[in-house]
Amino acid sequence: DLQAIIIVGDIDTDIYAQKIRQMFGDIPAAVNAPAKEGYTPGISHTPSYEIMADPQLKFQTFKIYFRSPYPDFDSRSNETFFKEQLCRQIVTSVMSDRLTRDCMYSGSPAKSAVLVSSDYAPDFFLSQFTINPQGPEKLADCLRLCERSIQTMLRYGISREEFEMAKYGVAKRFRLNNEAEAAGSENGELVKVCI
Repeated sequence: DLQAIIIVGDIDTDIYAQKIRQMFGDIPAAVNAPAKEGYTPGISHTPSYEIMADPQLKFQTFKIYFRSPYPDFDSRSNETFFKEQLCRQIVTSVMSDRLTRDCMYSGSPAKSAVLVSSDYAPDFFLSQFTINPQGPEKLADCLRLCERSIQTMLRYGISREEFEMAKYGVAKRFRLNNEAEAAGSENGELVKVCI
């Protein structure tokens, strides 16, 4: 009743729909399952927050969204745009790795934390922090953990080692997991993959 399957990529939808039915089709549907309500937050030009609760869920998840404007069409057809895209992905990767590492420390207010960034062309870029607190009383501490991570990155930047690791990961994603070696992940090569 609470499951969803998402497949992303250049796939044959008929083939994968058939595979999904073969793998999961024998799971019986829930009897008298309550209807799921849809929710679309409105567009806001100022910081806002929403508290959404689902009584069927037995855990808390805390999400923070940052939206920024997407460049106009003319700005998206040059090398600078692709470099900025790659920088955004590299910074996202480093921040996500740091959050994951922070959650491993004894006494961390969060069980897990991750940052993902996407572009919803032609409208906006979206960065989403997802944090699972150790308990409901740890929500404020989780917010401070994210704020501290952001401030640390803004103040001190990222190390050369973090940059190289993230750059390699981004190169693999842009190549759709084709073979890539860390030694072959040159800055110019990353941009060429996108153009």
